Amino acid sequence: MIHQAGTVLIQRPVDIVFACTADPEQAFLLGKGAIIRHQSEGPLGVGTTFQVLTPTPTRGPIETTLEITAYVPNHELAWKQTAPAVPRLGTVETTNACRFETVPTGTRVTLTIQAERHLERRDRSGNLQPLPKLALLWTLPLGVGDGFISLLLRPTIQRLLAGLKRTLETQAA
Repeated sequence: MIHQAGTVLIQRPVDIVFACTADPEQAFLLGKGAIIRHQSEGPLGVGTTFQVLTPTPTRGPIETTLEITAYVPNHELAWKQTAPAVPRLGTVETTNACRFETVPTGTRVTLTIQAERHLERRDRSGNLQPLPKLALLWTLPLGVGDGFISLLLRPTIQRLLAGLKRTLETQAA
């Protein structure tokens, strides 16, 4: 399992930081250009699901499913996200947690991402199925692929948190 985290201090009150972060229309912690569509009924909370389209530079958008797993206003927002089989990596499932802490100068936000890679893919019903044998020939071994994902996550977390900080502190000015 891959584990990466990052922290940022935002000079805004925790209620404003949480509201902005939890707003699906903003999609701050899903990456630049992500399009998010509400799939489930009702208000935002544990169990709410979304379809997310994230642009990539080479393959076009990747469609993932996102489900809110923790929702404690002004304290915690967590979600799991499953990406379909990615060439040479397999299926990647992430567990993401964003914690909010009031500090004298504003809000400390900590984003933690845990990623797990499977040499399977999810079928339309959500069940894991083995990758075809031909695909396995081109798939990176688990250790190599995990290192690659870990290298990508660290700067991604920092970029997402910096964008959230920039947006919120600019709105305050």
